[in-house]
Amino acid sequence: MPEVLFRVDLNKPMEEQDTPGHNRWHPDIPATVSVNPGAVFRIECKDWTDGQIKNNDDPVIP
Repeated sequence: MPEVLFRVDLNKPMEEQDTPGHNRWHPDIPATVSVNPGAVFRIECKDWTDGQIKNNDDPVIP
């Protein structure tokens, strides 16, 4: 299995990760890791809502 270069704890928001991440690509946001062309690697990520959408599809509103 390829090396994981960026790990994510799904129980924490991105700003509280060991290596803080971001939800978009922008030239003013510095890179967290770099890889060489042709390198095989894995990264972990969260959804664009940073975990606000859950697997709770119950239509009943409390």
